[in-house]
Parts: sequence; structure tokens; C-alpha cells
Amino acid sequence: MRFLCFHGMGTNSQIFEMQTDHLTKLSAKFIAALRYELGDHHSYEFVEGTLPCSSDQAIAALFTSTEDSFAYFDVTNIPTCKKALLDLDAYIRTEGPFDGGIAFSQGAALLSTYITWKFMSDPTAQHLAPVFKCAIFISAGLPVDPIALLERDEMKSLRFAEHGEVIPIPTAHIWGTGDTAWREQSEEVKSLCKKDAAVAFVHPGGHEVPSSGALKDSVPGMVQAVRKTIHKALSAHV
Repeated sequence: MRFLCFHGMGTNSQIFEMQTDHLTKLSAKFIAALRYELGDHHSYEFVEGTLPCSSDQAIAALFTSTEDSFAYFDVTNIPTCKKALLDLDAYIRTEGPFDGGIAFSQGAALLSTYITWKFMSDPTAQHLAPVFKCAIFISAGLPVDPIALLERDEMKSLRFAEHGEVIPIPTAHIWGTGDTAWREQSEEVKSLCKKDAAVAFVHPGGHEVPSSGALKDSVPGMVQAVRKTIHKALSAHV
């Protein structure tokens, strides 16, 4: 499968690529060896945020003094949110198609918003040929209502109680019990996805992905959740 990958706020695609690569020693600092663990059957491309911002302090050691860090959008600035969604659409039209998305934190909020937008705009076409066959959400932020954003300049988070299940494709949801800032959002993102197509893996860490050290025993469970999701996606499109 061909995956499009999204970094979190305050990092960049180069750092995210290191974070998902088992072969780099720096992966133990933050993101586990997902790419390595899944084998050589998939390819990965990385889309960069365009909004300069301060680096994420959790991974500051991975940055050199000359490296820039980025966000996809600023939640307090509606034009940047609209631009992020439209820029992503243009990128996928030019560089796609992609089979799946892998996204962390703010990147996961963008990915889930984009998928929701496509299904809201043309559900029949998306059920026949979805823009992504599956999505992997890691410590995910909440999506916003894309129609309200694009048509009315409104920032309104999607909630299951109001909107129900809005993402019908196979999904994996990975978060930590110690992620006090993002755990509830990750749980809500899972509830927005089709129940029988969503797989969750909860580890004992924080705003991170299991890779080594205290969380190394969580790696097999995380990889199993991702593999289940990929299998569901491939089985649905044979």
C-alpha cells in the first residue's frame, strides 16, 4: 500500500520520517519502528506543514539549530485551516492516489477532517472508491466539520453525539493512557469512525508511539492493530 504520512504540530516531515524508521537510533526518542515492523510491502510519502511554528519540546533534541518546524494550521486562524484542507486536496490530486494515511496529533486532525469532507461531499463515490482505503490515527486531534469550515468560516469540532459515525473506512487508533492533553480527543475520533471497522490500541505512555524503552512491550500490540486495519482495507477492495 502507498501511505501518505502527516507529522504533528511543531515538527516536520524529515523528523516524522526519522520517527517512523526503526533503523535510526533517534526513533527511540519518540516514534516507534512502524515502517520497519510492517515490512517492505508498503511505501511512505510525507506531506509537510507550511505554517512556521515553534518546535515541539518533546522532540526538540531531534532538531538542529537551523531546522524549521511547522504546523498544518492555526486553530485560531480560520483562513489557515481552510488553506490546509484545500492544499491537501490539491496535493492528493497531483501526487495521488494514495491507499492509506498515517497521521500523528495535529496531522491526524487534518487527515480525519479531509476524509470526512470527502464522504460528506460525495458519499456514493467515496463508498465505491474512497480517497483513502484506511487510516492510522496516532494520538489524534479532533476533526472539524469541513462543510461548516469551508462554507461558513466556522470552526466546529465533530462529535459522535451530534454527528454519529462519519468515517466508514477501516481505521486504527493508537493513544496512551498518560496522554492527558490528547487522550479524550483520540477516544472521540475513534467513536466517529465505523465501529466494526475501527481497531484501537491503548498503551501506557503519553503523547507518543511505542518504540523502545519502557514502551517496547507495547510495540507488538500497536503493529497488530495496524496490520488488522490494513487487512480489512485490502479485503474490502479486492
